[in-house]
Amino acid sequence: MYCQSQGNCQNCCQPTCESSSHVCANGFEKIDQFSVTVCNDNQDCDKKCCVKSAGTCTSNNHDCGPQFSSKTAFETINCENAEECQKSCCDPLPTCESSSHVCANGFENIEQFAVTTCSNQNECDSKCCVKSAGTCTSNSHDCGPRYSAKASFDTINCENKEECQDACCDLLPTCESSNHVCANGFENIEQFAVVTCNNQEECDVKCCVKSAETCASNSHDCGSKFSAKVSFDTINCESDEECQKVCCDPLPTCESSNHKCGDGFEKSKLFAVTLCNNKEECDAKCCSEIVIQQSISTCSTILSECGSKFTAKSDFETIECENENECQKVCCDPKPTCEDNEVECDADREPKSSYGTINCSIEKNDCQSKCCKLRVTTCKTNKHNCGAKFDNKPDFDTIECEDKNDCQKVCCDAKPTCSDNSVECDADREAKPSYNTIVCSLEKNDCQSKCCKLKVKTCETTSHKCGPGTEETNSFDTTECTDEFDCQDKCCQDIPKVTCKSTGHSCGVDFNDKESFDTIECAANTCTEKECCDAKPKVTCKSSSHACGADYNKKKSFDTIECAAETCTQGECCDAKPKITCKSSSYACTADYNNKAKFDTIECAADTCTQEECCDAKPKVTCKSSNHDCGADFNDKAAFDTIECVADACTEKECCDAKPKVTCKSSSHECGANFNNKAAFDTIECAGDVCTEKECCDAKPKVTCKSTSHSCGVLFNNKKAYDTIECAKDTCTENECCDAKPTCKSRSHNCGEEYENNKLFDVIPCNDDSDCQLKCCTKIVAIKSTPTPQPSGIQCLETNSYYLLTEEALYIERANGDREVCVTGLSGARDFEIDSNGNIFILDEYINAIYRVEKGCGASKVIAAHSNQKFVAGPRSITLKENDDGSLTMYVAMLHGDSESYDNKYPDLAKNRQVYSFPIDKDGNWDGDYEILATPDGRAHEYISFVEWNDETETLWGIERNKFIVQWDGTNWNRLPEITDIVDMRAVSTRNFERCGFYAISADDNNRVFKCTDLADPKTCTSTCGSEDILRNPWGVAIDDNCNVISTSSGGNNVVGFNEDNCASGEDVAVLPRPVFGVKVFNDGTGDSSLCEEPKLCVEPCVVQEIFETVALPPAPEELPNGAFGR
Repeated sequence: MYCQSQGNCQNCCQPTCESSSHVCANGFEKIDQFSVTVCNDNQDCDKKCCVKSAGTCTSNNHDCGPQFSSKTAFETINCENAEECQKSCCDPLPTCESSSHVCANGFENIEQFAVTTCSNQNECDSKCCVKSAGTCTSNSHDCGPRYSAKASFDTINCENKEECQDACCDLLPTCESSNHVCANGFENIEQFAVVTCNNQEECDVKCCVKSAETCASNSHDCGSKFSAKVSFDTINCESDEECQKVCCDPLPTCESSNHKCGDGFEKSKLFAVTLCNNKEECDAKCCSEIVIQQSISTCSTILSECGSKFTAKSDFETIECENENECQKVCCDPKPTCEDNEVECDADREPKSSYGTINCSIEKNDCQSKCCKLRVTTCKTNKHNCGAKFDNKPDFDTIECEDKNDCQKVCCDAKPTCSDNSVECDADREAKPSYNTIVCSLEKNDCQSKCCKLKVKTCETTSHKCGPGTEETNSFDTTECTDEFDCQDKCCQDIPKVTCKSTGHSCGVDFNDKESFDTIECAANTCTEKECCDAKPKVTCKSSSHACGADYNKKKSFDTIECAAETCTQGECCDAKPKITCKSSSYACTADYNNKAKFDTIECAADTCTQEECCDAKPKVTCKSSNHDCGADFNDKAAFDTIECVADACTEKECCDAKPKVTCKSSSHECGANFNNKAAFDTIECAGDVCTEKECCDAKPKVTCKSTSHSCGVLFNNKKAYDTIECAKDTCTENECCDAKPTCKSRSHNCGEEYENNKLFDVIPCNDDSDCQLKCCTKIVAIKSTPTPQPSGIQCLETNSYYLLTEEALYIERANGDREVCVTGLSGARDFEIDSNGNIFILDEYINAIYRVEKGCGASKVIAAHSNQKFVAGPRSITLKENDDGSLTMYVAMLHGDSESYDNKYPDLAKNRQVYSFPIDKDGNWDGDYEILATPDGRAHEYISFVEWNDETETLWGIERNKFIVQWDGTNWNRLPEITDIVDMRAVSTRNFERCGFYAISADDNNRVFKCTDLADPKTCTSTCGSEDILRNPWGVAIDDNCNVISTSSGGNNVVGFNEDNCASGEDVAVLPRPVFGVKVFNDGTGDSSLCEEPKLCVEPCVVQEIFETVALPPAPEELPNGAFGR
């Protein structure tokens, strides 16, 4: 009761909600003023005492939907409307996309990938992925070498290798399918049917091979000392050298037959080369009676042999004669020719054009092969078959042709096709797809059958009508059929029946589909509820087996409560259990935890509360939070801020590391210019934080000429105090340790009226006037205005000394036989030049550098190198122009400095291989400036591989593309006419032209040196005699003061001299251990000039035996560090 305490009243006490024990209906709860609010009856109390409960997920019957799951506290979470409940009560289920699921190889994402739910790898694989429709690309299909991928290769679908090959690939055209015909002189390769090619040019290269040449087709002559092999006509060969090896057999000689001369006889002088077949003949030809030597000249003492076109007479050994010309006439008979031997060619052969001059031997049985060639062949004689698609031409029997391809072209005409014959198909027929290429004959009347095919009948073209109960199929228009019955079977299908399923009938919310729903046939075109559906039974909490869960109790009328939907809700069937809090459950936190701030009111999820729900962990003690101090001898540990301590107070061991000791190495102590690090530098511990010189360093020892083993060179002597002289730097210099030897210049030597100072006068050491005269002076020779004939033979080679360059070193080969190693440490040297002061400039093509070596083989330095100047790449040739002020202009031909292979790497380089000019000052230094000598708009890739400056004519000469002599006119390189006989020219010598009247050119592929009196007129050029046995791949070339030509052998290792008659010396000028590239000739007076009084005759006919003895070199000078060289 509620009673007023003031004023006058009757019946002052009234019933309240509480005193009336009012119970609020389900879904409603007590108001705050429930205990004092007055109400009179149940209806009034419902209005005044109760307020609608704040709805929960359960009471609102909220359904999260198929893509969400209910939260753990679903039944107690408050929410008002569907949108708020969805946010508060539901968690989204993981989907294929949110799980970042990746489909396995060969599978791809389904269309609903973003919204389809899955909870683990297996389920996601099953629900999120579908097998990929394989493509050419995904199947990694390889079309193979004879096919090309189709344009849409990446998107074409296919399953297996066979299907992919058909769908994804197109057959490449082959030599055979392209009907390629090889040019005259060429024949089909063995793989002609399968090798692929795309156009005429490519097919020529890939499908055809040059027809093999034979000994006979090359008209090869085996020579007098060989006989033609039995299969001479069919043996294949290319060059004379190859043909000689494979086509010819050496004839037996006295030596190869191991012939033994009888008593009283001795071997003849030509024993090794004289031919003989049996003992009698060998006795007669190979042996001569031993007689007392007389001073009578005979053929055998004057001539070595008669020559290739002559044979020695039978009494060659005894015929007397005086000189070569007389001996040639009286001792030798000309060999018979085809005409002399009256050779008759076989039936299938005819005489060669040079029949009258070709030598042959009836004894050797080589006349038929040497004098005759095969007759011209025709289509008929070649038994050519034109093939099924071609007819023989009318004059087939007489048309000339060489091989299968040539005969096919000239002997055959293509047969007419359906298109050529203008064939018209009958009314019931149509043209075949290959109509234009099918061959047919009007005379044979086979064109209609070959060119045409019957027209196809379809359901549509026959105007077929489907019978009762059937209708047209989807492929009605294109299906082929023959008659009315065949068309009915193939073109028509039964009309489908009306069923609940086929009409898509929907039974509605109060009905279920009948069991036979899919097959029930309806009476009309539309099905009814009665035909297809059954009414749904009522749903109760009990019939739906609704589970209230751990936090709810079943309502009293649980078994009979009818639910609004097919699924009953928590609100319809259940009442919530009372809530459990941390306080009400008397939960106690453990020692390492504190009660949470709202411990009393926290509601627990289950009947028993947990530590996680009710408690917070106590904060941990760290080195940082405890403000631990490590002290002067310790440093804080790296993880000082986060290290957790065992107790409330941290220890030194937990938080600190002892400070490291200071060493010479750890303090990066530098010892200074006059000190070296001590041996134990890395581990020496210093007394303080900074190390001292005394602790870490030892004073450096003094550098002396002796301690550095300084070498003074051939032009200097060691100073008297050499052993004790202290040098200013780590390396001693010439000035510190050496005194110059007295030279011709320092002795003020006077050469006299008939002599002049030679080029090395200033630098050559000499001992007295006699020695100086010999080494420093050259006899003055009158300059020829025009060339004059010289005596036959090699002139005064004995007085020449040479600088000779190999890839690794520069040698000095003196006339007296002494050899010195001037420069070592090179890698790929190709050329060098010497200025008038004796300084040497060397190009190293392999390491891309230009060096200068001081006179007398002294100190060396790098002028320019690729490491600093990128255009210095492949320096091949060098020449020097001496200027009036004592400076030099250095010209260098760069082989790769601007070739296309360098364009991408060094785009700033010029586009042509060119010549560069460098200004060099008096001291041999380069300031970095240079010019490029190239025709401005001229030939692409001029490729100047050689340069030479001529002081007499002030002309810069060059060689372009190894085939043209060129001159630089200040703007352009001007080509002189090509000398077509010269193959792969390497160098040209122009510097003694005024004296000798000719130029010299080395030709690599000819294995010869050429001499020209006019470089602009190729007709003035003649070849020196020789072969690979004399000079292999000549490179460097020079003309000495006696007009001999000197050339080096880059394919061998010898140096050869040639006189004005182009004859080679009997012995090599020099033999080095490696191939020789560069050569310079000088006269240092060490030779014996008396040997020049009578010229040496060269060996006739120019056959020189090369010397292959091993040459022992003097000890090489000690090489400087880092690839430096010199001595």
